[in-house]
Amino acid sequence: MPRSSTRISILALTLALGSCRASPPERAEAATPADTSPSFAAEPSTAPAPPIETDSGGVQEMAFRGARYYVVPVDLDRARIQMHWEDVNGEPYRRASVLADSLSAAGERVIAVVNSGIYTPQDAPKGLHVERGRTLVPLNTTDSTSGNFFRPRPNGVFAVMNDGTARLVRRGAAAALVPRMREATQSGPRLLESGQPVSRFSNTPLRRTAICVASPRRVFIAVSRDPVSLNDLAALFRDRLGCTDALFLDGGAVQALVAPAEGIAMETGRFVGFIAVVAGGRPRSAAGSP
Repeated sequence: MPRSSTRISILALTLALGSCRASPPERAEAATPADTSPSFAAEPSTAPAPPIETDSGGVQEMAFRGARYYVVPVDLDRARIQMHWEDVNGEPYRRASVLADSLSAAGERVIAVVNSGIYTPQDAPKGLHVERGRTLVPLNTTDSTSGNFFRPRPNGVFAVMNDGTARLVRRGAAAALVPRMREATQSGPRLLESGQPVSRFSNTPLRRTAICVASPRRVFIAVSRDPVSLNDLAALFRDRLGCTDALFLDGGAVQALVAPAEGIAMETGRFVGFIAVVAGGRPRSAAGSP
């Protein structure tokens, strides 16, 4: 090979190697789509974990896998869960504090208000939304491959039934149950189903809000104060709170928790639907479920 060709080849190789070194590294999330966060083993501890009360007395603070959470325990014998979207004038509440003030003015003792499921650009819930037995938005049965609501992960419905019990069911099973639902919101993905993780999810850490069912009359709502993965959130529900079924509500730039008694007013982002927890359970004898 002529000497000039050799010099050109060496120069080209040097430039190529320099270009590789100058390029930014590929994001770990794109390179490793599988979750690298811990799986569903219980959090190691040298002392027994403190009990989580379920008297619906207020919001509790706790830590799990190095992240801080607000946890709202709900005993449906002592408190009610209500879905809210629009006020009496047909306008979305948009802020949890506005809804909390409205409920307080109506004589309710508000324990907590959190954001519910995903919504559309038209300020409407994107899936099923039931308030006091009225279906304001029907069950969303759309199939898609994009968005955490529709990816091939089961989305689901959290509902309080007419008999006062809580249920969390897959979308496919929800249609037949809608006439028996008193309050309901549809979101996704499901995190736990019958005590088992539904899937392994992206390890993207975000501040997240989710809800779980531990028994027919015992519910927990968790709001992470630090970025967490969906796997960590599912593990919190199963291994720390004893839940069998759990549903992701929303996260990232959208997170709301207002708890008047504790002075908590955390509102980031734009909101449409809300879950309100108010004192005073619904008597079992007044169920009237079909």
